[in-house]
Amino acid sequence: MAKLLKRIFLIRHGSSEGNEDLGRYRDVPDHAIALTSEGVHQAFTAGQILANYLDNNIIKKRLSGVEAKKIDLRLWHSPYMRTRQTRDELIRGMGNRASLIRDCRESLFLAEQDFGLFSGFTEEEKKERHPEIYAQFELCKKYQG
Repeated sequence: MAKLLKRIFLIRHGSSEGNEDLGRYRDVPDHAIALTSEGVHQAFTAGQILANYLDNNIIKKRLSGVEAKKIDLRLWHSPYMRTRQTRDELIRGMGNRASLIRDCRESLFLAEQDFGLFSGFTEEEKKERHPEIYAQFELCKKYQG
């Protein structure tokens, strides 16, 4: 049986409007902050680098019988606009290697920060103070978005 190698690649979103101008957060909700043109380029380049890495370090070994026959890439991202844009550009930058992505999903558990209505409350306090919103939040968690 072929040995399965597992690697985790962590790729942060490209440069965003919020990185260039912190004042943007006054006008636009955090989840709606977009990539800059530089961020789009960074994400595309990250896709090219990832495809190159796959070609040189995994696919060649697979063809020589060292790696498992099947390559499963999973691409998970948060529900923020900038991470969705990064996902799209990363896939575009990967070219035909993007076909190796078998699982692409969005998860609210990958949001880097979450401040707001529930901040500072225990689970019981969240349920008591905001029952309808809490129920909706729990459904989002259960069904991944």
